[in-house]
Amino acid sequence: MTQREQAAMICRMLGIPGGPILDMRRNPNSGMNNDTWIVRTAAGAYLCRVPGEGTGLFCNRMQEKRAYEQLSPMGLTDGLIGYDARTGAKLTVFYPGSRTCDPRSREDCRRAMRLLRRLHGCGARLMGVDNPHSRLVRYARIAEEAGAELAKDGRFRRAAARLWTLRGHFETPEAALRPVHADFLPDNVLIRPDGRAVLIDLEFASMGNPMGDLADFCHDASLSQDECAALLADYLERRPEQEECRELFLYCACVALMWSAWAAFKACAGGKDGAFFAGYRDRSIDYACAALDWMDGCPILRR
Repeated sequence: MTQREQAAMICRMLGIPGGPILDMRRNPNSGMNNDTWIVRTAAGAYLCRVPGEGTGLFCNRMQEKRAYEQLSPMGLTDGLIGYDARTGAKLTVFYPGSRTCDPRSREDCRRAMRLLRRLHGCGARLMGVDNPHSRLVRYARIAEEAGAELAKDGRFRRAAARLWTLRGHFETPEAALRPVHADFLPDNVLIRPDGRAVLIDLEFASMGNPMGDLADFCHDASLSQDECAALLADYLERRPEQEECRELFLYCACVALMWSAWAAFKACAGGKDGAFFAGYRDRSIDYACAALDWMDGCPILRR
């Protein structure tokens, strides 16, 4: 079955509104985890997500479904039409003229940070509690079981050992937990034609430390040390203290190493994108090492 045929089957399974499919084309803004299709019917246009290979190993589909059910009515996400928790297939409203966040645009970054503050302060109690270090340990195990040899990479090994000694800093007290996206990449921030930003793809949404969401954005956009501090200032709406910058850099290091393990798994999975994921793995390890250096340049981390 081709991906197009799979997408059409998923649309039928989710009961796409508007009757027969009139047109279907690949979404040029598809992310690295999944494939998405723009589907048109007599009633309107929709986005159909086809889960990528192995994505179910890293996330909880029921958790994503419930996160959408909680956050969509608050206007924080794209409009959910249908969701199959068994497969992760998802159908949402398509907004013509929309685009993903450009991390090189200061205005787009400010829009993304306003959206992030709304998410963290919305009061929702999402399913599950997680943190980047726990995910790093899980993802590294999954990658090794798939044949990746991360332990043979000296940079990965040294960074992982350093983060292990700091693992206590990722244990957030229950009172400080907030609803987090946990995959807050620029490509997961959709900016509609009216300028309003919404979240898409809640595969990892849970309760956690807000700093992880900022770190996801920084790593994926390859922001420099100064750019990370500027993004934190946009989020806080004030000049960050050095201690807050240090915490962000710590999370950047952990998030980067976590995604390097995910990319190592994807590289082992084979296919035409194997070289791309190998490059993403190496870039992420480099970023983790750089972020640890940034952290070491800040005052001692307090607990």
